[in-house]
Amino acid sequence: MCGIIAVMRRSSGRKPPAPGDLRSRMLLAEVALAEASASERLISEDLERAYDHLVAVDARLRGTPGLQCLLRHPDLVVEFDERTRRLADTIGDLEHSVDTGVRELDGNLEVVNARLLKMKDAVWAIRIDRLGHARAVAQLAGSDASPAGVEAFSAIELALSALNRLEVRGRDSAGLHLLVWDHGLPLTELSATLEERSDPLCRNLAVRTPLGHLSFVYKVAREVGELGDNTRYLRETITGDALLRRALENDRARLTVLGHTRWASVGLINEANAHPVDQEEVNGPGMPFVVAALNGDVDNHRAIADGQGLRIPAEITTDAKVIPSLMAREIARGSMPQEAFRRTVDQFDGSVAIGAVSALEPSTLMLALRGSGQTLCVGVAEDVYVVASEPYGVVEVTAHYLRMDGEAVSDVDGSQGQVVVLNAEDAGRADRIRRSTYAGAALPVRAEELLTTDITTRDIDRGSHRHFFLKEISESPITMRKTLRGRIREVDGRKRVRLGADTVPPVCGIASVRA
Repeated sequence: MCGIIAVMRRSSGRKPPAPGDLRSRMLLAEVALAEASASERLISEDLERAYDHLVAVDARLRGTPGLQCLLRHPDLVVEFDERTRRLADTIGDLEHSVDTGVRELDGNLEVVNARLLKMKDAVWAIRIDRLGHARAVAQLAGSDASPAGVEAFSAIELALSALNRLEVRGRDSAGLHLLVWDHGLPLTELSATLEERSDPLCRNLAVRTPLGHLSFVYKVAREVGELGDNTRYLRETITGDALLRRALENDRARLTVLGHTRWASVGLINEANAHPVDQEEVNGPGMPFVVAALNGDVDNHRAIADGQGLRIPAEITTDAKVIPSLMAREIARGSMPQEAFRRTVDQFDGSVAIGAVSALEPSTLMLALRGSGQTLCVGVAEDVYVVASEPYGVVEVTAHYLRMDGEAVSDVDGSQGQVVVLNAEDAGRADRIRRSTYAGAALPVRAEELLTTDITTRDIDRGSHRHFFLKEISESPITMRKTLRGRIREVDGRKRVRLGADTVPPVCGIASVRA
């Protein structure tokens, strides 16, 4: 299994929050939690008030406006890091008091447990997701990044962070492609640098200039390594790329991010086979620039390559290569990119999830899903689309997403699978997601189709553990204690199991069970 990630962002119209307002709301959360801690009985309404204030802080710190506030006020990052750490400790103390039974509950046990959990998620979101994102973007962008640069590096960091989480789907190689337009750089003056970084195999640090845009490639391939190594390497490489920084200095600069983490099923493990791959063929005429990433397998890729005479370099043996090559040929024959994409993916046998970008429409991302075993989720948040192969790839940004259906057979034209087209100018708007069947019939997205997940980045954080399995083993006792929290109490020297009414309804006539 492999993982696809893509990020498209538009400029925000919201003003950055004022530090004073954020501090005031954080203080209200602290006061409410302090009142809950000081009371002999744990009152669920106090927890709810604290949670509401924390959610308000998190909401204001989301998106580009919140990021700009934190970058302009690094002291606020330090301050909120310390304040959220203290809040996390207080919540931990409250949990312990419930575990040990030293504090009575005012309200349903399940409600109290749920609110404690929600508060932990809210504190985590502020400290890890918002503050952590600001630190990472500051490292990538540097101290003198333009507003457009901040937005662009934020999109890059979101992709890197999601790739890191998606590594459970595959990690022998990873790649990130950035298509930058409106960069304003004098390309003729950069000819020596561009020539040095030209690479027909689309390997790490390759740069192209399709239609005057800038195409940046960052890749890594490792047969042996630890989780996190690949994205760490990509982040360090991007941070050190002076040309990328220059390209994103222009206030009008924009970019589309398409990334992939691979578990090789077809093709050797090397940078040339790492996705995304481009349309380049051997000694062929210059074709329209296209890049694509693939999950699953194009079962008939050899027949397609032979049948259409694709001149694929010998070093590239991944089946993904046929995608951009075929699409570029379709465009060269006169098709517009979106129609060329639809015609291309319709030729493939097998279960596939595909993402593609064309230089002709740099602000457009094309997605296709057909068959079982693959997924694509389109996360929808303020001014941003985040596409990932699993919901946990979007949850840093949003809990709301559209899940594409690759097994659905259309009642309109009988075709299986779905195609989705996203435009950066519409980023964040679910009603602007353009979805169709493989045969091209429109499938408008209804509001009720957007799913909401309860998963947060806290749920999928590996922490200091090298592997998720080690994390699961080591945390099993903690998980068991959480499951039993508040349910076992000592009464008159004997242990009793106390279950809430939502677990054992009163009609059952059971108030407690003797242990």
